Amino acid sequence: MRTIEMPRLRRLTISESKIRNVIELARLPQPGPPPDATGTSPSPDRAHVNEMLRHHLEALDQTFQEDLLALAWFGREEASTAEWQDFHLDAQRAWTRATAAYLAAMPELSDFLEYAVAALADENPA
Repeated sequence: MRTIEMPRLRRLTISESKIRNVIELARLPQPGPPPDATGTSPSPDRAHVNEMLRHHLEALDQTFQEDLLALAWFGREEASTAEWQDFHLDAQRAWTRATAAYLAAMPELSDFLEYAVAALADENPA
C-alpha cells in the first residue's frame, strides 16, 4: 500500500488503496438489460450502487471524507498541484454529515479521483 506523499503541500490522511476502493465502487456497472434466456443477471441498478457507495463513504471518518471531497473537486477542475491546499481547505470548511451522499451522487466521481491521484502522484513521485 502506497501513501500519496505531498511534502510541500499536505499529506493525505487517506491511503491510495482506500481511494482505489472508492474508485472501484463508483465504477460498478450501470444497469444492464434484463436477464437473457441463459439466465445471466443484469448489472446492479445505479441507485443500489450509489447506496452501496454512500454506505462505504459514511463508514470513513471525517478527515478521510474531507480528503476525498478535496480530491473530487481537484479532479473535477483538473487543477494544478499549486492549488491543492486551497481545495483541501475548502473541503474541510464544506464538510457536513451529508458529504458521503454528495460524493456518492457524483456521476464522474471515479474519473475525478483518478485524475487527482495521478496529478498529485506525478508531482510527488514515491
